[in-house]
Amino acid sequence: VVEGLATDPPSPEEMERARRQAEAQFIYGAEGAGQQAAAHLTFALLGDWRDLGRHLTRLQAVTRDDLARVAGAYLRPAGRVVGWFIPETAA
Repeated sequence: VVEGLATDPPSPEEMERARRQAEAQFIYGAEGAGQQAAAHLTFALLGDWRDLGRHLTRLQAVTRDDLARVAGAYLRPAGRVVGWFIPETAA
């Protein structure tokens, strides 16, 4: 599925649904003072706390072409890491 994003990006409807979901998670994820502080810290650690105020605008600007370009550049099989979880027998 992930490899296909470079050649077959999501439909406009899928992009809009994903955008709305990401916006809702961002907005509702900052309801409390602790959550707002954590969001400020996260954006500060990523480079600039002021990006917190620009996040929704930047999110709305993402296009299908952007997604395909980034998927093609970073989501390549050569960069994939696969892990296996092998549970031990129950005690």
